[in-house]
Amino acid sequence: MTSDGTILVAVEKPEPDVVVVRVAGTLDRATSTRLLRVVEMQVHVPGLIRRVRPRRVLVDLASVGRVDAHGLCALRRAESLARRGGVRLQVTGLADRRDVLPGEVVEVLDALDACASLEDALAAALPVGSLREVGIVVAGSGVPAGDVGRAVTAEEPGPQLAPAS
Repeated sequence: MTSDGTILVAVEKPEPDVVVVRVAGTLDRATSTRLLRVVEMQVHVPGLIRRVRPRRVLVDLASVGRVDAHGLCALRRAESLARRGGVRLQVTGLADRRDVLPGEVVEVLDALDACASLEDALAAALPVGSLREVGIVVAGSGVPAGDVGRAVTAEEPGPQLAPAS
């Protein structure tokens, strides 16, 4: 199976110092540099408008259908870039597929700071009370029991997905 070179990357900022990078498509030789460039921009050219360096970058791979060795290398490099910039990078969205992932992918996830889900990572990263209704359920975020299942995230608008060039 070959990639058509398409990957969608969306950046959200639920808090000024928390960045969510959502990835959809195939993370392979043709597309992995796109993810790496986006993470690098978030870490090394932070907050062009707000001038706030993120303390955490969450890379959500829930919509990634395939990751090859180049994609794994890009994830490792992204984590290294973030660490050198004083930023914590977490990979999310693969926990529910962990038992069907190839061994080398699991090894990389174990070496990286992987979180079970984006919702869990956001719940840990965002202060309670900063959340508002938008599209993601954040378990344990202080949402009243009657609102469980309703979408919550922070004050930024939803992602704008655009194909990579």
